Amino acid sequence: QLATAREAARLVFDNSSVTSKEDPDETQSGVCMPLTWRTLLHLGAVLGATIVRRDIVNAHQTTKMEEYRVTHTPPGRPVRIDGKPALMLWANYLNGMPKAGRGWSKRVHTHLLQFGMHQLIQDPYTYVIVTELGFLWLACVVDDFLIVTQSKGDALLAKFDEDLKRLGQSKQFGIDGFLNYEIGYSVISRQLTLRCTFRIEEIMREHDIDYMDKKMPDTPWHPQIKELRLGEPALKSNKQAKQTYRLMQQINYITCHIRFDAQHASFYQARFASGWTQLLWECVRYTLRYLYGTRQMGLTLGGVGGECMIARARLLTSHAMVDAGIAEDGPSTGGGVIQMGEATLHASSGRHVPVTMASASAEGYELSRQVPIFIHHRYLLEELGCHQERPTAVGCDNSAVVSQVREADSMKRSLYLRRRIKFVSMAEDDGLVRVYKVAGKLNLADILTKVMGPSPFARLRHALLGLESSIQAVAVHSWHVPSKLVGIELENE
Repeated sequence: QLATAREAARLVFDNSSVTSKEDPDETQSGVCMPLTWRTLLHLGAVLGATIVRRDIVNAHQTTKMEEYRVTHTPPGRPVRIDGKPALMLWANYLNGMPKAGRGWSKRVHTHLLQFGMHQLIQDPYTYVIVTELGFLWLACVVDDFLIVTQSKGDALLAKFDEDLKRLGQSKQFGIDGFLNYEIGYSVISRQLTLRCTFRIEEIMREHDIDYMDKKMPDTPWHPQIKELRLGEPALKSNKQAKQTYRLMQQINYITCHIRFDAQHASFYQARFASGWTQLLWECVRYTLRYLYGTRQMGLTLGGVGGECMIARARLLTSHAMVDAGIAEDGPSTGGGVIQMGEATLHASSGRHVPVTMASASAEGYELSRQVPIFIHHRYLLEELGCHQERPTAVGCDNSAVVSQVREADSMKRSLYLRRRIKFVSMAEDDGLVRVYKVAGKLNLADILTKVMGPSPFARLRHALLGLESSIQAVAVHSWHVPSKLVGIELENE
């Protein structure tokens, strides 16, 4: 497996070696948004569609590698180039890959339009085609195409593959291995499980190999994480500071894509990246140990569809939750979650810009930050042909904020907050969202905003990652939104 991963590893350029004069033959390649490809995977699993990958051979290897410095010696490459070390970095650690030629994205775009595909407005690197044969959705990751299609005998896919030969020689793959993740599919439950076990194991061997046989922590937060400060003396070793930065980026990549449960710890630590302290190094390594101990866990998408039309309707309906915590110095931390059924398609955690003085202000500010993302996802679903008949239900565990949205014109808060609440109120009037009160213990966004103990953290983590079946999640935790908000009767379930 290690040898295979090395062969498949992509080169990542060190920008410090690139001259200020831009090479006319080089440009950063376009990549679809993670929310988009997670949505495609979820919808494809629910609908029982065919999910495959197509890779254009050597499409982005159009540059002379000798012109750039990278960080480890590439296989078959000289150790030194022009008297300087040639280094290389694995792309399965960082979210990066070689630049493709400037005309590559335009070439792909032109080819797909000629095939009859339509470019989405919400994500310009995603394309759709609907014919009498069926439909085909395509998300571009440079030269790696994620395809979700449904047609009789996969006739539309066969037609696409034949036309793809005009673009270049391509390889055909199953869904497993997309973005170097292990992806398993259950035909019976129509569920996809995304894991990054191998990636986490390799990171652990690199940074903390001596701790691999010891007991791992139950949560991603170091006991002293709240003691991190920017003014503390930096690490004396520049090498250790670089190692801390590298590990932080590796963890951020994982928590942005799949392991949402460790996102708050990862992002909170990133606030102190301007001063590399020993405590920061210990906190980041503590989060890595947690991920290693739970490396078999992954993100579950999809769910049972077709047999139960009620369940299928819920799995194709978008809903969301937001939360904010203010029990910390300075700006508060907010978070939001987008789900379809019990599958989490998006989770984000981040520090607020203003310092809010009350819980309602923090919750209202975060609500206004997340609603545009919810609306974007709603429009994305519409473009994919998944019509949302009702407003997107947005759960908030602060009653005052829900009341403020209903009575935005009479709100007496500061102007910056009044304008934000008014925006949410207008979105409600337009039928795009509907804010409702959710119990605090059922708010999944809680895990993105504050440090938690092992017991409540495990409960929210299982629901956030979809580690339980749909029936268990509804019966035990009631993670679904009120039926009156999504227009679905849930009595039979």
